[in-house]
Amino acid sequence: MPKDVLRLQQHLGDDEGAWPKHCVIEVPSEIKADIDRVVEAVEVAHINPQKAKTIIGVVNSEAMKRWFIDVALWSGSWRAQRRISADVTNTKKSIRRPIRQKLLEELFNRDGWQCRYCGNPVGGNRKHFKKFAKQIDMPELIYGRSDETRHGIYLMMMASYDHVVPVNSGGSNETQNLVTACWPCQFGKYRFTLEELGIDVPQSYSSNSLDDWKGIAGIF
Repeated sequence: MPKDVLRLQQHLGDDEGAWPKHCVIEVPSEIKADIDRVVEAVEVAHINPQKAKTIIGVVNSEAMKRWFIDVALWSGSWRAQRRISADVTNTKKSIRRPIRQKLLEELFNRDGWQCRYCGNPVGGNRKHFKKFAKQIDMPELIYGRSDETRHGIYLMMMASYDHVVPVNSGGSNETQNLVTACWPCQFGKYRFTLEELGIDVPQSYSSNSLDDWKGIAGIF
């Protein structure tokens, strides 16, 4: 059972026609504003690390964390359970094969370092976050080994990938089946198909491109 049913009802509810079609759940406007602040901080970090740290300092990390854990992670299950009457917990076993880091870099570059579902910018992997945290003297950005102990920015802006057709449904590691995804969209979508969730093919979604955004990787 989701920890924050009321917020899920607020964002999604039971009216399928009101659900977003490009992603499982929309990021709240106040969190989007904080993500924009992180982008600003990254862009000035190589020139003025202290200014970047100051900008990061006003971001509401706890709000990011609570929305990710209590709402985003449950969004796919919430949608799927209301769209299909079958037991959505029954899926065939599958073997996930790791994606080479070089291929991931190519994938992130192809997608402009933005989630192909919600359109929000992603920062990079743990290696990128570690370098950024060191540059602005903010080690807490990479603290924690569980969602509850991690920084909200890390949870919201970690760059990952999603199999558009899930592996458990026969999806492959071919690049045409892979898209850049933020953690909220990747884990929110979980193992469900686009049809089960009622969302569009992400390759057809055109986000608002950020000029020259290359994630945290772009500053090193």
